[in-house]
Amino acid sequence: MTYTIEQICRVTHAANSALTQVNGEKPYPAWDEAPAWMRQSSARSVQETLEGGNDPRYDHEQWFKERTKQGWVYGPIRDEATKTSPHLIPYDDLPFAQLVKDLIRAAIAKAMTSS
Repeated sequence: MTYTIEQICRVTHAANSALTQVNGEKPYPAWDEAPAWMRQSSARSVQETLEGGNDPRYDHEQWFKERTKQGWVYGPIRDEATKTSPHLIPYDDLPFAQLVKDLIRAAIAKAMTSS
């Protein structure tokens, strides 16, 4: 079966939301209720992963650039209303749980396109 980018994004989004919740953070909104910027960021990340053009460090750097352009700043909790995130820090300073989320997203995207 061939999956679309959106189908892959739905699965990676749900997995990342579950991991976020397990790690004591606020889960992401459901895919259909997620803001456009969140869905677009996910699609970019999945597409670049499938094209073989990124790794977790690169992906974080792109995410960081996207968020800061949108006015996000570092804050102790992720809050869409105030545009704060505890992950607006250098890749090497990310907590292990965040690194795992990035690796799992890439693994799911690759697995869903394997024949």
